[in-house]
Amino acid sequence: MKRFGVIAALLLGLVMLTGCGKNPDMTIFMMPAANEVIPTEVTEQVQAQLQAKLGEEKTLQVNSSAMYNIQKLIAELAVSQNGIMVIQEQDMLNFANSEGCTPLEGTFDQEKYKKGFVEGTVSVKGADGKDQEKKEQHLYALPINEMKMFQTIGYKTDKLYAIIPSNAPNKELSMKVLQMMAE
Repeated sequence: MKRFGVIAALLLGLVMLTGCGKNPDMTIFMMPAANEVIPTEVTEQVQAQLQAKLGEEKTLQVNSSAMYNIQKLIAELAVSQNGIMVIQEQDMLNFANSEGCTPLEGTFDQEKYKKGFVEGTVSVKGADGKDQEKKEQHLYALPINEMKMFQTIGYKTDKLYAIIPSNAPNKELSMKVLQMMAE
C-alpha cells in the first residue's frame, strides 16, 4: 500500500510540473546542412541575444537538430510551431516551390539578399474565385552569412538560409524577430 502512495505522489508531481511550463511566444528551429553541425553555443547565443532584444514582452526558444535529417525537417514544418526556420539552400528552394515560405520583400531589400530571391509557388485567386498556384519570384529567405547576428556570433556558413514558414503561428512576430537577426 505504501508503494501505491509513493507512485501516486510521483505521478501527481509530474502532472503538476507538466502544467507549470509555458510555451514560448516564438520558436526558431535550426537544421544544419548535411555533414555539418550547429554548435550549441550558437543556438544559445542566438536565443540570449534575441531574448535580450525582446525583453520580457515575449518569450523565445531556439532549437536545433544535432544533424541533418529530412524527416525531422518535414515534421518541424508540419507541426506549425516554428516562427523562423534556418535550413539549407536545397530545402529552402523545395519549400518555396511548395508554398512553404512567406515572401519577405515587404520588409527586406531583395537587392541586399539576392541569394534568397528565388522562384516559388504562391496561391492567387483566379477569375472564378478559387485559389490557383502560380510561380513567382520573391525574396523567400535570408542567407545567414549576410545576417548581422550570425556575423557577430562568428558563425560562418554559406549553406544556411532563414525563412518564415507559410504556416508560422505569428508572422508579425516572426518578421520582427527576423529583422532583429538581420540588423
